[in-house]
Amino acid sequence: MIILTPVKIGICGLGTVGIGTFNVLKRNINKIVYSAGKKIIIEQICACKTLFNKINFINKTNNIFDIVYNHNIDIVVELIGGCNIALKFVIESIKNGKHVVTANKYMIANYGTDIFSLANKKGVIVAFEAAVAGGIPIIKSLREGLVANSIKWLIGILNGTLNYILTSMHNEYKSFKKILLKAKLLGYAEFNHILDIEGIDVAHKLVILASIAYCIPLKIHQIYIEGISKIISDDIIYADKLGYKIKHLGISIINKYGLELRVHPTMIKKTCLISNINDINNAIEIMGDAVGSNFYSGIGAGSEPTASSIISDLINITSYINIKKKISFKDYIEKNIKILSMDNIITAYYLRIIASYPKYDLLSKIFEIFNVNKISIKSIYKKYIISKKLINIIIITNLVKELNMNISINNIELLDNVINSVYIRIGYLNNN
Repeated sequence: MIILTPVKIGICGLGTVGIGTFNVLKRNINKIVYSAGKKIIIEQICACKTLFNKINFINKTNNIFDIVYNHNIDIVVELIGGCNIALKFVIESIKNGKHVVTANKYMIANYGTDIFSLANKKGVIVAFEAAVAGGIPIIKSLREGLVANSIKWLIGILNGTLNYILTSMHNEYKSFKKILLKAKLLGYAEFNHILDIEGIDVAHKLVILASIAYCIPLKIHQIYIEGISKIISDDIIYADKLGYKIKHLGISIINKYGLELRVHPTMIKKTCLISNINDINNAIEIMGDAVGSNFYSGIGAGSEPTASSIISDLINITSYINIKKKISFKDYIEKNIKILSMDNIITAYYLRIIASYPKYDLLSKIFEIFNVNKISIKSIYKKYIISKKLINIIIITNLVKELNMNISINNIELLDNVINSVYIRIGYLNNN
């Protein structure tokens, strides 16, 4: 009988995800050992001393380098969060010949190219399934299940906090500020919420997915990023009346001109599957040239859902550890793909114009501006009254280049009776 040497791991970080990982490893150890083909043993855990009493474990430390330089450890699990300390821990672990599992999307999105280059030189694996969409195995699906496909586009609800806020605004007809406060009290939103609310968290996840889907280097600085802080209840209500829901999406579309990478609120038809993903759930839809549309949904964050992905990576590394098969990023083969500027994207738009009651035909002036900029109108609504003195003019356009739309909006806002305007892009994807 062959007795396989156990794989020993070091966990760095005992926050929500760290504790979830510890608990799932302990609870499901028999299934995990069966799947991995050998025992996975927690050798050491690093955390702040104030967190030591959260778990029953003997070999604990508060010094990350105790794990880095522990020669018994084969794989480190980085769950520190943030960047500076986490990055130093990962780099030093790789230099010391350790495989790495991480859930750190910020670190991967911003420093992944250098991390993977070093890992390849040192012959170790860096796995990061948990960095995107929590418990949804989307990275594994892109790398393995869809590997034969040329990816035409992918879209995703990639942040549970944003989805919860927009769902609640739709269901409760309350303001963004009130729902954000509720989300904080429920623990769905961080009290320092900027990364979530302004779409930066989604951008980190989108750049990771796009890099895998299109075999390109990580390019976080080339993503257009817009959050949801400017969305108001009026737009939620009007979208609903027009047959849409507003969702915050990460969008990646490739065409003959280049690659679109954008993160922003989007109006989606209620008949679309992704429009019905609510609350803290995530969803990703991917269009492959061979397989067609694939849809993935589930809980995108949380202690044990994220732990599920971390342990999946541990099992994968353990399974391949003897043959040294790489499951970090491969060498890039599409380095010349152009990332398109927002001026060049083509989509439809919802435009809400706030105006005082005009003494002249305001609509004719708006039509004239649209005509000059080659924008055709799909539908228009002038019945929405804000007050006795103000009206909302709602316009849905057909497909138009964003540059033309921006020029038109700038000119419309110069008209005498126009006070302000709001626009939201409408989701349009070619499934052919």
